Amino acid sequence: MQAERVDDSLRESYDRCQKWVASDGVDIDDEIVEEAVREAERGTLFCQKNGMTNRMQTVCTAHVRDSLGGFQQVYSEFMLACSPYIEKIRQVTHLEERYRMVDDEVDQKIRDEERTLKSTAGYDEACIELDEAVTHYRKIRQSEGNRVVTLRPFWLYVILLSLVAVGEVMINYNFLLKFMDIPAFALATSAAIGGVVAWASHEHGRALKQFTFYFGSHVRPEEKKHVGWHFAVATMFLAVVFVAVYYVRYIAVVNANANMMVQLGNNILDNGYKAGRGMGPTAAALTSLGSNVAVWGLSIWISTMFHDRNPHYMEAALQKKKAEARLNKITKTRNANVNAYNAGRSVGREEVRNEIKALTEDLGEQLQLYKQVQAKRDKIISQMVNETNRNLVLYKQTLMSFLSSNGSVKIYGEGNEPISYDEYDRMNVSADENYIMQLIRW
Repeated sequence: MQAERVDDSLRESYDRCQKWVASDGVDIDDEIVEEAVREAERGTLFCQKNGMTNRMQTVCTAHVRDSLGGFQQVYSEFMLACSPYIEKIRQVTHLEERYRMVDDEVDQKIRDEERTLKSTAGYDEACIELDEAVTHYRKIRQSEGNRVVTLRPFWLYVILLSLVAVGEVMINYNFLLKFMDIPAFALATSAAIGGVVAWASHEHGRALKQFTFYFGSHVRPEEKKHVGWHFAVATMFLAVVFVAVYYVRYIAVVNANANMMVQLGNNILDNGYKAGRGMGPTAAALTSLGSNVAVWGLSIWISTMFHDRNPHYMEAALQKKKAEARLNKITKTRNANVNAYNAGRSVGREEVRNEIKALTEDLGEQLQLYKQVQAKRDKIISQMVNETNRNLVLYKQTLMSFLSSNGSVKIYGEGNEPISYDEYDRMNVSADENYIMQLIRW
């Protein structure tokens, strides 16, 4: 929609408002002092709750009334010229207020959520736990040169080690079945072998990654012993498993070749293993053992990838992650509500912005002129507030100076109650914008 053209009367009244300047009120200082002394000489002061006397108000605001009266004249002319557009201007003003209210309403809802959250059981404890965990983590992180800690998902680590155990079952199950001839026993034994290899590789990989931390020259001997037995026990079990695998595989191949020769009618003593198909028992046992060692080596590499070289750093990061998860569990509902409120804020803002945009485009320059004059008016009122307060301070200081040298003056407050000089001195004699606005009729 095309904006309306600014007519001459509106432009002229706008220019008069912008050019208006308040006269200097400094020359009334002598008059203020004289009036304050004259009032004190009467011997009795009647003041209001804010410490002002009637005479004080009249004298200190006389120049302000005259100044506001002069501006009010040109301001009224401008508002009269704006009358054809004032309804739309007020709609824009109302929409701008609505825009602020959208934020206020959402902010209030968020504050309510915060209060509800703080009263939730366990929230304070979770916050304290997280603060302590973060402090401990940052302290270690700084000592580590702010490097990134190695902290990969534990569930992924379990899956990979489980795959290691499954690989051991696939390698060892067939010859264990031939040796035991009972599927359940063969499966259980191969699974046990897989579990031992997975556990041993976990201990070996951790020791390898954290060797400097646990076995460095700075570590005390008793600490080395405390950690070293994990490595030693894992190594012992792994050695037993590998020896057993080698032995069982060897026996299984010998038995299989012997059975095959019997079926062929060959003399085992005369022909040895030449008549048998496949590799001999030693080669077969070493091949099987090599496969197990390869899986063990791979699982050691996996273990090193899931451990940090400083176990305390890794533990601190894990505690921090757990504390964050605990707090997030408590704040989950609050966070969802806050996100919904903020989304509603965006929608509400957009709706109001579109309405303001449509009216602004329709009004065009008239709206800008109106806003500039209102800003001018606010600035003048602010100046008048400052001038009035300066006058009031000067008037009261004059009164207090007179009272300090003449103790016969009596002061009465509201309800004609006597007021001491100290009580009156503590009264804050001042004016605000509302007070200034009420000095004249706008």
